[in-house]
Amino acid sequence: MHGGDTSPSVHSKKRNRINAGQLMVLEKAFSSSPSPSSQMRTMIAHQCRMSERSVQIWFQNRRAKARNAQRK
Repeated sequence: MHGGDTSPSVHSKKRNRINAGQLMVLEKAFSSSPSPSSQMRTMIAHQCRMSERSVQIWFQNRRAKARNAQRK
């Protein structure tokens, strides 16, 4: 591969937005536990039909958002 090759199939995946139903489940889980266990994340991922990694990243971003809101 050369540096100029920017084929989408090689370098990036399509971003999947979280829908309203998934957001409701994620926010409810966050309100009860901002740092869920891996088992809990797995359950949430299955319930939302998301990857476990996506759920993990969502929780990381949500905790950061909560910290930033607290500072202001």
